Amino acid sequence: MKVCPNDYFGWPAQSFGFAYGVIVAVWSERLLKLFENKIRLLFIMGAISLPILGAVYLQVHTPAQENMEMYVIRIIMSFIMILLFLAVSVRFSITSKIMSYLGKINLYIYLLHGLVIDVLMDYLTDGWLILVCIACSVVLAACFKRLEEKIMIDR
Repeated sequence: MKVCPNDYFGWPAQSFGFAYGVIVAVWSERLLKLFENKIRLLFIMGAISLPILGAVYLQVHTPAQENMEMYVIRIIMSFIMILLFLAVSVRFSITSKIMSYLGKINLYIYLLHGLVIDVLMDYLTDGWLILVCIACSVVLAACFKRLEEKIMIDR
């Protein structure tokens, strides 16, 4: 079943993000213990390998038809980004009011982001599409969160 008309921005590809978030939430402490003394090395290796994998991805990327190589490279890149995030979070505290609020609305961002992309991709391209989609997804998610809070208070 297709949720989005465009295969490249389809729901299955976006649902990886949710799964990776669960992995980070469940395994972050284990991963940190595993790489405890190797955080700097992990960061350097990830920072070098991520652009290389990105270049390889662009070589195998065919927008008309997705292939297995694209999925494998996406998955590997996603795990590297998770490890980079963990390496950075060991050195720097990422907690703030903004991050806390984004954490509260992240389910709505996840649910609305595919729709926002599909609506805006006919009007914008490249970097503008990414920036406007992120902004619209966050604003819509905040509106839905506020609506949810209002409904729950009125009960």
